[in-house]
Formats: sequence, structure tokens, C-alpha cells
Amino acid sequence: MPEHDDGPLTAPNDALVLTVPQVARLLQTSPDLIYDSIRRKELPAIRLGRVLRVSRFALENWIARQGVEEAPSMVTNLNKQRY
Repeated sequence: MPEHDDGPLTAPNDALVLTVPQVARLLQTSPDLIYDSIRRKELPAIRLGRVLRVSRFALENWIARQGVEEAPSMVTNLNKQRY
């Protein structure tokens, strides 16, 4: 589910929305894992036509709510990528 235009990999601190590659970079993981998390509705995203964006506010809240028990598939996928 690649985006039409990924834009720069870094976002300005005042950006309201982030691209999937920018979220992946911030979370130090792959864009594929972010797309999978969005598809499974584990990570909130906004669809603008064919393009996905993640609200910075929603991402920060999502990160604050996460724990190992709350996001087992995300942790499992991260562990698989490390080995």
C-alpha cells in the first residue's frame, strides 16, 4: 500500500501530519510495519485520497498508550526484524 508521494523523510516539528516513511523513521522501524499496523487498525491514520497520513497528535497519544501487553503484534513484528 505505498503512498503516491512520500515526501522528505524528516518532518518539521510543527507538521500536523506525517507520512508513513516519516513515522517509520521516528519509530525506528520499517514503513512496511507501519502500513501493516495501519491496515490492522492498530495505528490511527488519515486517508487523503490514495495517500495515508498519520496525525502527529494521534501518534504521540498512541505511543503514550502503548505497552507490551497492548500491542503484542507490533512487538512480535519488531522482534522478528531484529533477528
